Amino acid sequence: MCAGGYFLNKDGSIYRECMSNYMDLEFYDKELTGAQRTLIAFSSFLKGEIDPALFARAYHQIITAGYAADSMPRDYLKSGLILAGLEEGKTEF
Repeated sequence: MCAGGYFLNKDGSIYRECMSNYMDLEFYDKELTGAQRTLIAFSSFLKGEIDPALFARAYHQIITAGYAADSMPRDYLKSGLILAGLEEGKTEF
């Protein structure tokens, strides 16, 4: 039996597919955070609550924010990131 619907990649991109086994589906009742928020915008678009332009801008903003967060250097101390302007914090000059 086929279960068709919209699915989410880890980066927040959405695709449509027909799964061959509906038994692989599960209910997700947690809050959507990070890249998962694209589903909120997509749901609002499908329901006609927002127009295509707002959906596209929201989708782009959510995906871009995820890319920016994932590209933050993780091999420096917070003090170095503050000095580089990549983190908020007090700098002494």
